[in-house]
Amino acid sequence: MAEAGNGAGAPAGLVVNERRRALLTAAAVLDRGTAEIATAFDGLAAALDAGAWAGPAAELWAGELARTGTTIRRALGDTALSCAHAAASQPEWVAPGDPRAVRSPARPGSLRDGR
Repeated sequence: MAEAGNGAGAPAGLVVNERRRALLTAAAVLDRGTAEIATAFDGLAAALDAGAWAGPAAELWAGELARTGTTIRRALGDTALSCAHAAASQPEWVAPGDPRAVRSPARPGSLRDGR
């Protein structure tokens, strides 16, 4: 039987792998961020295409805008994918004493999990 608060379906004596959960959460947040960034950059491009700014300077800026948007979206997407891959290599359930079972509080100057 699962311990209280460990999630439905936890195997006996095991708890949720918080590291895996954090990685999956980060991947989802990054995916949402990627979509929001894409929408923002697409809106800027649409405004330029509709004539909001015209001329050589506008064309140069539009090109830089497109390159920047692509770079940001690629970086966010790659990071989300890395988080998802790292989560996939983690077990869903771990022993209560496993360092992945409980997230340690953040301390100044250290990574969140103390590593």
